Amino acid sequence: MNTARFPIPASLARLGARLSIDTESWKARGRLALRVDGYPRLSLRPARGESLELQARLRPLPTPARERELLIDALMLRVTAHAATHVAVPTLSPDGEHLLLQATLSEEGPRTVEEGFESFLNDLDYWTAVLKELA
Repeated sequence: MNTARFPIPASLARLGARLSIDTESWKARGRLALRVDGYPRLSLRPARGESLELQARLRPLPTPARERELLIDALMLRVTAHAATHVAVPTLSPDGEHLLLQATLSEEGPRTVEEGFESFLNDLDYWTAVLKELA
């Protein structure tokens, strides 16, 4: 008998097997927190269908409103210029206090979930470097 409250999507099961990711917390909570290559926690959650939402926290936003505005403006110029080449995009956290990196990974898209996960990590490297440059 399967007692999992949240069945593991096939795409996540394949990713877990390939990268030796423990997917047990998905069964209980319907989400997965990972640490990869020393990055802050990556979060995987279900999206529509068999899709997965992948998210990482990039950094807190500056407190002074003018610094916050300048950083977001500079970042959005980069997003616009590179949107077609990246799987993930920077977004604001729901509380408006942090920059996040988010992507939706799906078997329906041009990449597999595994390829999307690897691309997300590459995008995380890219956006981390951009934010250091803009600081």
